[in-house]
Amino acid sequence: MGASGWSYWTEYREDISEALEALREEAFQTGDYAPPWDAPDDYRPASLAELLDNCGESGTHSILDIDGVSTEPLEHGSTWKDAYGKLFPLTRGERRRQFDTTRPTRQQIEEKEFELMKLDIHRWSGRWVIAHDDDGNPLEYFIFGLSGD
Repeated sequence: MGASGWSYWTEYREDISEALEALREEAFQTGDYAPPWDAPDDYRPASLAELLDNCGESGTHSILDIDGVSTEPLEHGSTWKDAYGKLFPLTRGERRRQFDTTRPTRQQIEEKEFELMKLDIHRWSGRWVIAHDDDGNPLEYFIFGLSGD
């Protein structure tokens, strides 16, 4: 099947780890994932652990393949092993280049979504950026990445 790109908007919380956990729970509950390739059409796992176990190395092609988050950007020259299963923030420079500000609004992020997906994203990892209101207050996260096989 190959890897799949994915993106989500989720409510801002001071702790990005809490936002990731809430987003993963929502994705699981709503069925926003690729089921195991041999699953019946009505497949509904009893738990996230069961789903991940059944999907194995193919993954879910969704945020469910991500189980960690960093508040520090991925270091230049890092490998996929360093990034595996984690989210990393856009750097200050990436935000400035993409949006002409370090505090982009949701509209600015939506306008650049395609370009963001072209940024350096290791397979089985993702990136995050905070969307702000017009006064610079944080509102929500835009989380995007690439996973599955």
